[in-house]
Amino acid sequence: MDIDKILPTNDVMFKIIFGNQKNSRILIHFLNSVIQSKSPIVKVHINQTELSRDLVAQKGVRLDILATTSDGTQINVEIQKNVDPNMIARALFYWAKVYSGAMDSSENYGILKRTISINILDFILLKDEENFWNKYIIMNSKNHRQLTDFFEMHFIELRKLENLDKNNPLTFWGEFFKDPNSEQVRKLCDTVPEIKEAKDVFERAKTSPDAQELLRIREKARLDYSSDMQTAKDEGREEERVKNAQIIAKRFGVSLEEAEKILNEGA
Repeated sequence: MDIDKILPTNDVMFKIIFGNQKNSRILIHFLNSVIQSKSPIVKVHINQTELSRDLVAQKGVRLDILATTSDGTQINVEIQKNVDPNMIARALFYWAKVYSGAMDSSENYGILKRTISINILDFILLKDEENFWNKYIIMNSKNHRQLTDFFEMHFIELRKLENLDKNNPLTFWGEFFKDPNSEQVRKLCDTVPEIKEAKDVFERAKTSPDAQELLRIREKARLDYSSDMQTAKDEGREEERVKNAQIIAKRFGVSLEEAEKILNEGA
């Protein structure tokens, strides 16, 4: 693993930068740039800050960030580098999981809180949308009145970001995710303290033996997971192939070997 090629889009690095309570000012600035509420977030509690070797070594585990604001709003932030055609379903599932997580056996729906899902993607998901940032809410399809603010979902597609917009701080963060060493980010560090702070955390992490070890463990877990998935797919295809050969052998009264030859010829 080449540490110099690591970017903030790496989920371990992302968690190091944004998932530490001591660095909550960084996360708050990012969240405000996404949510853009009339009442900006001033304080958050990051619910899970642990980043242990055991956690990053787990295959397929999400290193997301779950934060709670002072008014009880729950915000789940995930960064995803690999193309996932099921990303929308995945995002909805985890939104629902966070939203319903506060429920207890009493079924007191009044304790449920506003839940916001933020998905940062290093690939194109919404091919029909031109903007790099899209927000989704629940509204009446006829008069466009919002039903509730308890549901809010954001997709940030970094590859659609082309230019910085001085009136949109989210573009600052988009540039930071794409290339924290760019000239644009260097200039932003002079005017946006939170960007500078995030870059400083990023640079320190790259030279930290502990962080480097976590990054190596995570990369190995990712490769192992990909290998396991490919093996499962190959085994599934082989199992399907055997079933098809058995069907052909039975239907046409030929041997299993002859049925496999027929399949090979038709491949």
